[in-house]
Amino acid sequence: MKKFLRSVFLYLLPFAIPLAVFVWGCVVGLSTGEFGSLDRAIQEQRENPAIRIGRGYSEPKFYLKSVNADYYQPEVMALGTSRAMQFKHDYFTRSFYNCGGVVSSNYSEYENFLKSLSYHPQVILLDLDAWVFNDAWNSQREDYSYDEVVPIEKPDVNYAYIVCEMVRDYRGGKWNFDSIHSHPDGIGMSARVKGDGYAQDGSYYSESVCRARDADPAEVSFADSLERIGEGESRFEYGDHVDPDTLAQLDHLLDYCRTNDIYVIGYAAPFAPCVYKTMGQSGNYGYLQEITPCCEPVFAKYGFEYYDYLSGDFDGITDGYYLDGFHGSEIVYGMMVEDMLERGSRLSEYADRDRLQQMLAEKHNSLLFEPLAEN
Repeated sequence: MKKFLRSVFLYLLPFAIPLAVFVWGCVVGLSTGEFGSLDRAIQEQRENPAIRIGRGYSEPKFYLKSVNADYYQPEVMALGTSRAMQFKHDYFTRSFYNCGGVVSSNYSEYENFLKSLSYHPQVILLDLDAWVFNDAWNSQREDYSYDEVVPIEKPDVNYAYIVCEMVRDYRGGKWNFDSIHSHPDGIGMSARVKGDGYAQDGSYYSESVCRARDADPAEVSFADSLERIGEGESRFEYGDHVDPDTLAQLDHLLDYCRTNDIYVIGYAAPFAPCVYKTMGQSGNYGYLQEITPCCEPVFAKYGFEYYDYLSGDFDGITDGYYLDGFHGSEIVYGMMVEDMLERGSRLSEYADRDRLQQMLAEKHNSLLFEPLAEN
């Protein structure tokens, strides 16, 4: 009998170990909020503004922003990729929600998102990423149909894959059982371990970057972006001229907004100054110089506003104000709003310039308005 039980044990052992690891990963995922109901996480954040949602292995930004935009129905909306995520509700005196990250393609996708909502915002801060105007990047993306709205659905979660990634990162020292308690108000591994995640207003906190910069203010490296420029890849593809298809889609989006009484304020999103300078010196990005001359008449055609912040060094801003090569800090985006207000933007109906100027004057550093909480 003992021999039989031993044989059974040895036979089952190869199956038991993966099962145990999977169960272990599921327990960690559930306890940190990496797994579990996304709708419940959203509801918890609505009830507690201190919560950040940062799922490190299954980022739910499309669904999260879509559901919350319909729930809050803000008068002012930031709309775009991750380069819109740094606008904060603190800049505004009227209701605001940040929908940065709900799109990743061309402007037909932006329009699709607006059509999927049950209401229309009064004002949109529209993120205009440089690479969207480059055919070498844009041609790799699928356009959305104007005749059929594609709904944003709750993402599927591949638990087995996530557990494998969690185990790999655990073995690589990216997290441990102490670090998952570093930020108890966080939902998800990124929020729990690093404090990174989406705030209640939809903006994104990159606490890990800010904390590292706090520890060493001189540590400003954009090696990743500079490497992409050297290779001409990953949003830094080379291009000589603006893609006319992008301009056509942008025109269609602005026409939709005017028809539905949505006022649009477009901005060419900034690069870190050294990154923009390197792109210019390479001679491979001729299309950058065409973006503003092409966009200004399109926005003027509909009576909308357009601002060019591409170079990233407006108002004396330096590389130290950037999280990475193409993501400005909340200070950068606060300064952009202040600049718009100074130049007579309609945002003056939705924001208090004096309060924003005071916030900027009293900022903690080049990345944050307020100091980070003690761990």
